[in-house]
Amino acid sequence: MGQTLHADLITGVFTFVGSVTLDTSSAGTATAVTGWIQPQISQTPPTGTFAAVPDVVTSGMAVVCTPISWNLTTSTPITNFWQVNGFTFELLSSYIVAQGGSDPGQNGYVVVAGTGVVSGNGFTPTAFGWQLITADPASGGSPESWSFSGAAFSQNSNGAPVLTSMTISNGLVLSWSDPTFTLQAGPAVNCSYADIPGATSPYTNLINGMQQFFRLRQ
Repeated sequence: MGQTLHADLITGVFTFVGSVTLDTSSAGTATAVTGWIQPQISQTPPTGTFAAVPDVVTSGMAVVCTPISWNLTTSTPITNFWQVNGFTFELLSSYIVAQGGSDPGQNGYVVVAGTGVVSGNGFTPTAFGWQLITADPASGGSPESWSFSGAAFSQNSNGAPVLTSMTISNGLVLSWSDPTFTLQAGPAVNCSYADIPGATSPYTNLINGMQQFFRLRQ
């Protein structure tokens, strides 16, 4: 039996819930998720590709998350960050959007966002965003854990590729999910852009000259 191939990119949103273990005693001070406990699709119906037969993602379906520790602020890709019903998410980067609480352990919280690529079930790999929210108090169990809610979402309504970036010591690494698109550069936002010959994802632009802006064209 062969897998059906699609020319389409992946669209839509789904949310999931469960518990996590953290590297500190409060969500308000945590810097890493060290483990996942029974993550599963939430009661909110998925949309887009995730709601379409035969690849529909349903409430209560198990989500398999990476067994390795995840630093909440990272630029190190994690393959198989999560998997559900044949879809796989590769995390490219993540960062803490908000974190705090006046009484860590009682009302601490953290909100994390990230970017990556969803692939699987014969679809074209597609740029996606990712979010996780968790808050005190902990469960009090062993190991101590915190309830979380998470979401994965295509970065625009029609699933067209999104240009993502990651800063390294002396440059900017640009990534996009659809190889049929060409990377262009220009000296200002509203200007004439030119193709960058031979640029393929991921493309490293060294920071050693004039300011540049980038976009994709097809």
